[in-house]
Amino acid sequence: MATTQIEKSPAQKEAPEQWRPWPDMDQWQADMMKMFNGMFRGNWMDRMEAMDTFHPSLKMFKRDSELVAELAVPGLDRKDILLEVTRDTLSVSGEYKKEDSSKKDHVYRSEVHYGSFRRRVHLPVEVDSSKVKAELKDGVLRVSMGLAHPDQHKSVKIDIK
Repeated sequence: MATTQIEKSPAQKEAPEQWRPWPDMDQWQADMMKMFNGMFRGNWMDRMEAMDTFHPSLKMFKRDSELVAELAVPGLDRKDILLEVTRDTLSVSGEYKKEDSSKKDHVYRSEVHYGSFRRRVHLPVEVDSSKVKAELKDGVLRVSMGLAHPDQHKSVKIDIK
């Protein structure tokens, strides 16, 4: 008996690759572990603060024997700001009060934030909370913090000049 062989076309020769769920699941699990591990690396307190609706922008740097933090708080008076410093944390809170506007004003757009805010930042080095000075000038709150000796660990409320 004679047999005939049917030749397959190129499309038929390349059969679709069968889906293997386990390598895909392994990759998915690795991606999820990477995401969750990344959430708890570093200072999670800073990331939680950043999720809040508003907080003043911050610039922090070391100059000589001080750690300096500058926060943008335009339009605020020093009586509207609460500033606290511990050996490893800077906390700033305040409130932008809504101004009374005339009913005659027809506002087309307002991107001004009103309400309270709180910013708490983990300091990169320990500071001496008794050597802290704060100044509010031209909408910038400048906080100068003297670097600490390891045995100093207390919180102090700071008056703003």
